[in-house]
Amino acid sequence: MLLVILGAGASYDSAPSRPASDSRYSLMPERPPMANDLFGDRQYFGNVMNKYPQCLPIIQQLRDMPEGTIEKQLQKLQTEAANYPTRLHQLAAIRYYLQEMLFELPQIWLKETQSISNYLALVDHIRKSGERACFVTFNYDTLLDGALEQFGYALRDFPSYIKNDLPLIKLHGSVSWGRLSTAPIDIKANRLDIANSVIDSYSPDFITDQYVLVGEFPPAPRQDRVVFPALAIPVESKLQFECPVYHIDKLKSFLPDVTRILVIGWRGTEEPFLNLLREGIKQVELVMVINGGESQSEEASSNLRRARILASRHAAFDGGFTEFFKTGAADDFLRRP
Repeated sequence: MLLVILGAGASYDSAPSRPASDSRYSLMPERPPMANDLFGDRQYFGNVMNKYPQCLPIIQQLRDMPEGTIEKQLQKLQTEAANYPTRLHQLAAIRYYLQEMLFELPQIWLKETQSISNYLALVDHIRKSGERACFVTFNYDTLLDGALEQFGYALRDFPSYIKNDLPLIKLHGSVSWGRLSTAPIDIKANRLDIANSVIDSYSPDFITDQYVLVGEFPPAPRQDRVVFPALAIPVESKLQFECPVYHIDKLKSFLPDVTRILVIGWRGTEEPFLNLLREGIKQVELVMVINGGESQSEEASSNLRRARILASRHAAFDGGFTEFFKTGAADDFLRRP
């Protein structure tokens, strides 16, 4: 069985006509951002941030990132919330920002690329091979969801994500997911006013474990309650995942059968997931890492080996998602076993 793990680099390099390796396209403002550029100085990003102004005092820290990575910087801010409650409201605003920005920007990107994506090619190759596969993504966007839907996988409710023959596990949540909140907010106000009221009154105690699908930003109320974006703040030591528990249980049931792992655009630094892999995987023949270039791929591969995700062979691909298909490497890897 094949386990496909995807991170921000997959969406960043998702368009074969606009390869990230080509300097003519690498700085396109419509391109989905890498993790360290989630709060970059783009006009569109700033427009969205200003809808949720509570986040503005920490944006410069999320651009300079003295801690080295966005995950470490957000970890620092989250830790500060224990003694500085204002951080909780700022980080709640960050979730609304991420939900809106990553809801709309990938749709703009698809229009730019005529809806042709490497995600479609990936699903097509896997289906052609006949190999059992499971997708695990850390991305909030719905580019992979949309590719699956193109092939008839209707993601109409939460069970449908894991009931088909190509299950999709979104460990950090999704821009199209929300969680019901018990916050005492007037649900008759407009959605932006509701969102800012939720941010101003935010408490983790108000967020329930009831997940709902959403198709708008900020999320509209459901069941006479406000809805909070179901997105995990990306930190390296995240203690829980932002998806239904039975999605995690389904993933755990697959892991003992995994014989090959394909990593695309993921650095291999999320400790809770690495622990889950180490505990569940039995025998892996090949780990293929595609992370934009040989050195970046080797770094992610090293992180997996360091976490004792052992395999008979580790391969670091010299290129990105686009080159994986253009060079024929995908044909070699995703052939019928």
